[in-house]
Amino acid sequence: MTLQENNAVAKIDIENGRIIELLPLGYKDYSRRPAVSTSFEWSPEYLPSIGTTPAGQELKLGGFSGLAFEGVTDDGELKFIATTDRGPNGEPDATGLRPFLLPAFTPRLVRFTLDPASGRLRLRQQILLRDTDGRLLSGLPNTAVSGGTASTPHNDEIGVDLGGNVLQRDPRGGDFEGIAVAEDGTFWMPDEYRPALYHFDARGVLLQRYIPMGAHAAAGLPVPAPGVAGQLGTEALPGVLGQRRQNRGMEGIALRDGKVYGFVQSPARNPASLANSALNALRNIRVVELDPATLATRQFLYTMDNPVSTGATDTRADKVGDAVATPEGFLLVERDDDSLAASDLSVITKKIYAFSLAGASDISGMDGTFDVGGGVLKSLDQMTAAELTLVGVIPIVKTLEVDLAAAGYADVQKVEGLALLDDGRLAMVNDNDFQVAQITIDKATGTFTRNAGYAPENTVLALIDRPGLDASDKDKRINIRPWPVQGMYEPDAIGSYRVRGRSYFVTANEGDARDWPGYGEEARIKDVTLDPGVFPDRDTLRKDENIGRLNISKAQGDVDGDGDFDALYTLGGRSFSIWGEDGALVFDSGSMLERITSLAVPARFNAGHDDAAFDNRSDNKGPEPEGLAIGQVGGSTYLFVGMERIGGVAAFDISEPRSPVFMDYVNNRDFGTPENGDLGPEGLLFIPANESPSRRPLLVVTSEISGTVTTYALDNDKPWHRPHRRWERR
Repeated sequence: MTLQENNAVAKIDIENGRIIELLPLGYKDYSRRPAVSTSFEWSPEYLPSIGTTPAGQELKLGGFSGLAFEGVTDDGELKFIATTDRGPNGEPDATGLRPFLLPAFTPRLVRFTLDPASGRLRLRQQILLRDTDGRLLSGLPNTAVSGGTASTPHNDEIGVDLGGNVLQRDPRGGDFEGIAVAEDGTFWMPDEYRPALYHFDARGVLLQRYIPMGAHAAAGLPVPAPGVAGQLGTEALPGVLGQRRQNRGMEGIALRDGKVYGFVQSPARNPASLANSALNALRNIRVVELDPATLATRQFLYTMDNPVSTGATDTRADKVGDAVATPEGFLLVERDDDSLAASDLSVITKKIYAFSLAGASDISGMDGTFDVGGGVLKSLDQMTAAELTLVGVIPIVKTLEVDLAAAGYADVQKVEGLALLDDGRLAMVNDNDFQVAQITIDKATGTFTRNAGYAPENTVLALIDRPGLDASDKDKRINIRPWPVQGMYEPDAIGSYRVRGRSYFVTANEGDARDWPGYGEEARIKDVTLDPGVFPDRDTLRKDENIGRLNISKAQGDVDGDGDFDALYTLGGRSFSIWGEDGALVFDSGSMLERITSLAVPARFNAGHDDAAFDNRSDNKGPEPEGLAIGQVGGSTYLFVGMERIGGVAAFDISEPRSPVFMDYVNNRDFGTPENGDLGPEGLLFIPANESPSRRPLLVVTSEISGTVTTYALDNDKPWHRPHRRWERR
C-alpha cells in the first residue's frame, strides 16, 4: 500500500495483519539533462540492396535524410518513416562534376519499426517516388543555366556516372532532405536542389512541386502561368531562395496549422556575387512559410551559431539537419560533420533548438541590400544582430533544447532525421551516405574504392529522453525543461503484475502536502531563502516565469540547518513508476505525461479539473496522475493512468517493465462546457473479458468533480493501432 505523504510504500502481511517492510521511494531528479536513452544500429547485412554498378559493386539501403513518427503497432513497436536523399554519390572532381554511383536510383520513403524491448529494427515498406505521370523520379540535378557557374542562382551541379560521362538532367529529380506526414496521409518533402517543396500522395505519386520564382526563366525553359506547374514545378516560393548555395536548398520541413514550413540548409548567396569563403562566415538562414491553399508565403530569419572551427578535425556547424513542429513552434537541428571517429567530443557541435515565429519579422520583399552605416550595403542574410536591429528586422528567438553531443549522440557525422514521438521523446537518425562518403573513383574501370582510414557509418537510430517539468503557471507557455529541483514521488494509486515469474508494482505519483491547523507544508520557491553557494543564480530562479511560483515542501531542504534551503523538494513525480519487489526503481515515465498532454491538448495544457485555464497547474503537481488500473488486452499487459487535473486516461503497454510503450490518451472532457465530460478522474477499474457482460475488456473510470462514471470498451483480440483507437466510450 502507498504511504503518500511519507513518500513510501508498505508491504503488509494481510493474513497476519502486520507490516512486513517499509520501502522509501527516494527522489526524482528534475535537473537531469536530455540524454540518449537507447540507440540502435542497422548494419548493411540486414538491409536490402538498392542496386549494383555496371562493374558489379553492390550498394545497400541507407542515406536516411529525414524522419517522421507514425505511431505504434498492435504489438507495441514504434513506427517510423524515413526518406533517402538523391542516392549514393561521390565528391565533385576538380572541374565540379558530381559522380553518381547509381544514376538510375529512385529516391524512396522507407517505413520501418523498432521493438523497444528487443532493439530490433524491421524494414516494413519501401515507397518509390514518382512524377505526376507515374514515371519514377531520380535523384539527378534539374537545371543547367547557360553560362552558369556553381555560384549562379538556380544553377545545379553537373552529374556524371562512374566513367565520367555526363548524365541527362531530370527536371523534377529530387535530393530529398526531410519528411512531414499530413493528417490525410500525404507526404511533404523538401529538396536541396531548387530548393523545392514536394507534395506526394500516400502512394508516393507527386501532387505538386513548389519552386522559387524565376526558376524556369533562369533555366531557359517556358515560363508557366502563375499557379500552373511547368517542367520544373509550380513557381510559388520567393525568388531569393534560388540564390541558395548550390545543393544547399531546403533541409527540413514541418507542418503547422495548414501551412508548410521549409528550412534552408545554409545562408543564401545574397548578393549573388558572394564567394563561398564569404558564405562560410554567414549565420542567417531563411525559413519560408507556404499556404498551399492560396500559395501565399512569408519569410523569417533564423540565426545559427556557426562557431569558428578550432582545428583541422573540427568542421563548422553551418548546416540545418532537420526540423519538426511542436505545440509551441518548432525544433531544429544545427549540425557539423564531426563524429567521435575522428574528432574529440569537445569540438562536436550538434544541437537542437526550440523556437516559435512569435514576434519575428516577416522579411518578404526585403531581398536587396540595405545601408548598415558608413555607406556599407548588406543583405539581411549577411547582417549581424546589431545590423538587423538597425534596419528594423527581428530574427527568430531560439533556446537550446538538446545538446546532442552531450546527450550521447556524437558517433555519427550527419544528423539529418528528427522526429517527435507521441510521448514527447525525440528520435534521431543519421545520413550515412550509403557508406560511400569517402571514396576514390577509377573512371577507366568504372569502380570506386573506399579511402584508407574511412570507417563507413551504419544507420543509427537514437531515442532521446527529455526530463524536466513545467514549473510556472505565469510564463504563458509550455516550458518542460530541467530545473534544480528534486521530486518526491508520493504515489496515490498502486497496482501490481507479474512478468516471467517476477512481481512488479506500479504507482501513480500524484503528490500531496501535509496540511492541518497550525501547519502547512507548502511554500513557493520565491518565498524561501536559497543558499547562495548552491544556487548562485537564485535571483533568476526565483522569478515567476522560472521556478519562483513552484510549490515545494518546507519539511526538508535545509541540509545544514542554517535556515536557508540547500535543496528543493517538490510534491509528486508527475509520472507513473514501475518498481521491483524490493522497491528498486525499474522505470519512471519522467516528463511523458506532461508531454503527452501538451501534444494532445496544447491549448489546455496543465489545466485544472475545476478551472480550464491554460498552464493553471504547472506550479503545483501538473497533471496529477492519481488513479491507475492494470489489465490484459490482446495478450499484452496494459497500464491505464488517470490524470486528476487535466483529465483523461493514458494507456501504456507495460509488458516489458523496463521499456513501456505509450499507446493512447483519451480525454472526453469538454473544456468549453464544464458540465460535459469527466472532470477529475480518480478511481480506475479494469474488468477482464471473462468477467465482462459484453465479453470485451472494460475500463471503468470514476470522476470526483463531475460525479460521473464512464465505461470504456476495449477490443479483446488486439490493443491499439494509432491513430485508430481500440477503445470506445460506453
